Amino acid sequence: MKHYACMDCPTSERSTFKFKGLCRSCTEYGSDGEVITPVYRIRTDEYGNPVKHIRAERPTVNRSGIPQRVGFREARKPTKKELQGNAAMIAEEVPVPEMVEIIAGGEEE
Repeated sequence: MKHYACMDCPTSERSTFKFKGLCRSCTEYGSDGEVITPVYRIRTDEYGNPVKHIRAERPTVNRSGIPQRVGFREARKPTKKELQGNAAMIAEEVPVPEMVEIIAGGEEE
């Protein structure tokens, strides 16, 4: 549960509230009831101690597990047709060794 307290109030008079806003005893009001100098409550624990915000920042990682640079879009995942086309292109480019042809029943030299 979140608690809030005014840090300008003396320690003996300080109490915690479950809502944030202006401290009624420290804020100065005009004759019309409008706020002249606002004093905001600060987030505290249940005992009135101020809470420090700690942010754990994890680096963004792309699909290959490499940390991604900030400001660059993540590469999209290739479709099945693109993967099949790439596999066919790789199969055409790879030369077949002569020993494989001999074992497979091809002509001998």
